[in-house]
Amino acid sequence: MKPLVPLLMSLILIDGAAATAADRDASVKIPTKELVGAINNHDLDWATNGIVGMMPERIRGTTRLVINYCGPEVSNQLLAALDDPERFVAAHVILGRKNLKEIKMDFNIYDHLVATFSRNGEITFDAAQRTALKKLWSDRLKLKGAPAP
Repeated sequence: MKPLVPLLMSLILIDGAAATAADRDASVKIPTKELVGAINNHDLDWATNGIVGMMPERIRGTTRLVINYCGPEVSNQLLAALDDPERFVAAHVILGRKNLKEIKMDFNIYDHLVATFSRNGEITFDAAQRTALKKLWSDRLKLKGAPAP
């Protein structure tokens, strides 16, 4: 699935750049299922700030494309992605960007997602959090009236 990302990057304008008519005509339509299927936890770089808390500092790759170009219709696919240890962090961040106006952050917590810091500064996320995050998002989306699984 990874070879899809460089292709997408060359065909879709990133970070909200305006597309010309020629750009739109040359674009390729990618099914959202494939796009969401290609998100990855490694698409995120994290920063910590004593004032604001932990937050994604840089979002790239397919995760950025889903944030920029997909709507709420991908919520069920993102809920399913919360089950995948390689995609749950990206799915959680995307769901937050699309569905919340305010996200609670702390030094090692990003909206209920708890990070562990190694001595060399590497940030990791325990995949055991997936079940709790999926319940959290299932409940939030039901309250919001969005489609739930």
